[in-house]
Amino acid sequence: MVFCCSARQDDQTKAIERQLHNERKILRRQVKILLLGSGESGKSTFIKQMNIIHGAGEFTADEVRAYRQQIYQNVISAMRVLLDARSKLNIPWEKPERDKNVGEIMRFVKRCSG
Repeated sequence: MVFCCSARQDDQTKAIERQLHNERKILRRQVKILLLGSGESGKSTFIKQMNIIHGAGEFTADEVRAYRQQIYQNVISAMRVLLDARSKLNIPWEKPERDKNVGEIMRFVKRCSG
């Protein structure tokens, strides 16, 4: 009877040792990074890109909605910056008829920003 319990414990010990060995292999392959930077410097974007490249690359429906909104805001913000810079630097439009669209675009940008 003593041998029976000892054999069961040996099996459990071997199983635990195998699991520890496998976990050590996984941990050796992991790379840990301390990502420092000021606010809005791209830390989250970097992590998201690494997840896309090296991870599953799939996003939940909530993440897709959040990223979509963030992308729209970035595009709108970039439009405002480009139009402001063009105006301040007196850069003419390649096609002068585009000048009439600036007001409409700026109203759209203001409506979306605030």
